[in-house]
Amino acid sequence: NMTSAKLGPKSGGGRLLTPINRIIESEDVVRPPVFVRSLPLVQSVVAYRDSHVDVLTGLRFDAVPLVQAAEIPESERRLDATLGHFGLIVRGDSGLLESPTARQAVAMAIDRPRMITGFGVDGWREMNSLSPRQLTARGDVPNYSWLPLNAQDRKRRAAQDLAPMLGADSGLSVFIAARGPGADLLFAFLRADMADVGITLSRAKAAEGADLVLIDEVADFDDPLWYLTRLSCARLPLCSKDGAALVE
Repeated sequence: NMTSAKLGPKSGGGRLLTPINRIIESEDVVRPPVFVRSLPLVQSVVAYRDSHVDVLTGLRFDAVPLVQAAEIPESERRLDATLGHFGLIVRGDSGLLESPTARQAVAMAIDRPRMITGFGVDGWREMNSLSPRQLTARGDVPNYSWLPLNAQDRKRRAAQDLAPMLGADSGLSVFIAARGPGADLLFAFLRADMADVGITLSRAKAAEGADLVLIDEVADFDDPLWYLTRLSCARLPLCSKDGAALVE
């Protein structure tokens, strides 16, 4: 536990953390100082693989293919099981996504199980609702009508719903802030899924102006209110004013 530590001067691109209470209570153990530094994604994984650093922390989904390529043993990986939001949020309030039917079709077109299998992360599960069902204060929320369908039937229905709306310009853009190889893999899956229902997906350079934005947020507290406020009118141009009033 390094929460009570002296912050040393910057050196070699990092900081030395020296524990204030170096002797652990009731134990004959001395807490060693820890040298902490920030490295670019590829350089950090290589440094760990080559034993230049003892602990590598703070990796996210975009690092998964890199960790696998570095052949870091499963026994040395630790995954935090967290609750929150990982998915696409609609930012554009005009064009194709202005229609609720089109937004539902985009949701149906995403093959989540295939994506999870492609990343190969044990314990990663899809969540097809705004908030996790295990929250005690969540209440009874009905499922989407398309959830019982398999991936192929979902895409078939999505393509049928979208057909009358698609014209010469049937493209959407998505912004993914992460830049690691996992972000490229995620975009490849999304682009293929959208192509299956007649939509050309491009990768936006910024969130502003993008139709869809990937959000990757850990919930601050285990309450449905956190999840509801993610879709508030204060945060998004496309929102439900009636829903926002109920949340308020």
